[in-house]
Amino acid sequence: MDKDPQIQLVVGLGNPGKEYRGSRHNIGFAVVEALAERHGAGDWRIEATHRETIAQIGGRPVVIAQPSMFMNRSGQAVAALIKGTDLTPAEILVIVDDIDLALGRLRFRRDGGPGTHNGLRDICSEVGEGFPRLRVGVRGADVWTDLAAYVLSPFPENEGPMVGRVISHCVDSVETVVNNDIQTAMNRFNGVRIEEQEAQAPTPTPAWPLAEVCPQRLAQWVEADGAVVVECLRPTVRGLKGIGAWLSWWTGPQRIRLDQVGSAVWLRLDGQVSLGQVAELLSEEMPDDREHMVGRIDLFVRTLASQGVLRLS
Repeated sequence: MDKDPQIQLVVGLGNPGKEYRGSRHNIGFAVVEALAERHGAGDWRIEATHRETIAQIGGRPVVIAQPSMFMNRSGQAVAALIKGTDLTPAEILVIVDDIDLALGRLRFRRDGGPGTHNGLRDICSEVGEGFPRLRVGVRGADVWTDLAAYVLSPFPENEGPMVGRVISHCVDSVETVVNNDIQTAMNRFNGVRIEEQEAQAPTPTPAWPLAEVCPQRLAQWVEADGAVVVECLRPTVRGLKGIGAWLSWWTGPQRIRLDQVGSAVWLRLDGQVSLGQVAELLSEEMPDDREHMVGRIDLFVRTLASQGVLRLS
């Protein structure tokens, strides 16, 4: 079998308008927005048939797009994107909701017909059936008789945590397609129930209790040479009593690079934060990179503590 073409464009389907945001039918929109956010994509550009942005995924640029017309006219947007980027359908991944799949299930297909989905039907009529697609299950426990109204309705509050896990898992799966191929993603994600996999995943534990380490010792988050760094503030002690602290500051590793590990998150931090706040930032903003980041900051703090610059409580 010939090797699958690399995915160059990821299109999430949905309906435009605030009234549809957060609905089951718009899960494709939610996934590509999360993908763009994770990879620090630039501003979204508004085009005639869609909006798009570019993210660096696996070391190469990938276009991320959302049609700006309603679902049953998605094919016009995809056709315009193909024409504008000179891509083939096999280089495009379309993300779409699937009412026939339970919430927590994903299914990749290399190509094929549209089934009952109006968005896929319009795309197939415009560009053919030779495009890969990721079907995201959106069927909850209580399905309405009116399926059209059901998919246009928002996810209920009790499904919110599961939806968040599904979106994060979808982003993982898209990264797999981009960095490998559709067959690898099919082998890894088709047939897996996200809820079961999440329950089995071990919870990463920090190297030390971050919230209890020097809660008042301040560090400043800055950008230098295109990289995000954390910089320990200069000692404020003056005179002979402060010589030791100043020597430790000048000779110690006062900076640690944080580039390629949640850079977009750290760039949003302005001013100063205490080391005690880092724990909350890690758990809330960077759940996927938490273990890696804890190890980096752990080394930084322990080195400073060994020089007497910081005191571990």
